[in-house]
Parts: sequence; structure tokens; C-alpha cells
Amino acid sequence: MKQNIAYTARNLVEAKLNEEGFVIWDVRYEKEADVWNLVFEVENSLRDKGMSMADCERANAVIEPIIDKADLIDGSYTLEVSSAGLTRVLKSDFHFESARENDWDVQLKLYAAVEGMKEFTGKITEVSGKEIGINNIIINRKNIARAAAILG
Repeated sequence: MKQNIAYTARNLVEAKLNEEGFVIWDVRYEKEADVWNLVFEVENSLRDKGMSMADCERANAVIEPIIDKADLIDGSYTLEVSSAGLTRVLKSDFHFESARENDWDVQLKLYAAVEGMKEFTGKITEVSGKEIGINNIIINRKNIARAAAILG
């Protein structure tokens, strides 16, 4: 159900956010302490310098009325809109392709060693449905415990 809320929320607002010059990096519905949070991580596709506080406020002004009208969450929750940040978790093809296209440094932590190592830092060289290439070493995506782009 939690993933369905995040998925549905993303689908409800993505087109409108794109019209306003934003790209959704990730959406999560998660519990922190005793509070449920609907978290949107966004980036401004029109600026090279990341997200300002004013950008977050503009994105929030787009998201909030759509989510409120849809009434998809029973009970109370907090809507959180933030920048995708300088350390970005990589999950989807879009994330890995963004890292490759933008030549970002990436850190992969693996479940099982590849070429004697369980951790790699470098550039994404290949993205396919089942594999990720980092520094020209091919890693099965099922073996990736955590992937993050390090932008700062």
C-alpha cells in the first residue's frame, strides 16, 4: 500500500510538475518516528544550479492541491518537498542514465564481491535492464545493495 501511495502520488503530479520546469527524482511514503511523510525529491530542469528554497515552494504549490484533491491518504501525514540533493540514491534506469549522461561520480555497494571488491566508486559506463557498468566493470543489478551519485 505504501508504494502504491507514492506511485499514485507521482502519477498524479508528474505532468504538471514537468510543465512548471521540474523533474521528479523520487517519491516515497514513509514513517519517521510517529509521523507519515509523503516525500517528493525534485530538481529544477530549467536551472543548472540545483533547487532554491523558492523552487521548493513553487513545486510544493503545484503538488499540494493535487494531492489534497485526490485524497489518497487516510489519516494525517506531512508533505515534504525537497531538492534531490548532492547525494542521490540511484534506483531506476532514469537515475543511472542521468548519472551516466551527466558524468557524475557514483558509489556502488554490493551484496557479493565482483573482481574481489564489494564497493566501487567511479563513472557509470553502461546501463541496461539487468546490468550496470561502472568503470567498465559490469555489475548485475540484483547484486547492488546501494547506489548513490555523489554530486558535491
